[in-house]
Amino acid sequence: MKKILLAGAAFALGTLAFTPARAVTATSLNDFGGIEEPEVIYHPSSNSFTNDSFVNITDQGSGTFRMFLRFHAGVSWDGDRTTTSTDRQRAKSKCSVRGN
Repeated sequence: MKKILLAGAAFALGTLAFTPARAVTATSLNDFGGIEEPEVIYHPSSNSFTNDSFVNITDQGSGTFRMFLRFHAGVSWDGDRTTTSTDRQRAKSKCSVRGN
């Protein structure tokens, strides 16, 4: 019985060791499952937010993407998507597998 279990475990480990990894390549922003832009600018001196329509995530072509965050120390910076986070910036793309 022990020999059968050991043989099964060895087979399973061998199968995992030789399973090829799948790579997914994004060639445009449409290849991502979603894009989350910062929606506000945070002003630390007044602990306030202002809405912002600046486009932080852009497709530069040829499979190149730019995620740009603006930061002016002590003055303002691109915030999160809400007015509850004063300690972070965010420009985010969500991965998803499309195709085969």
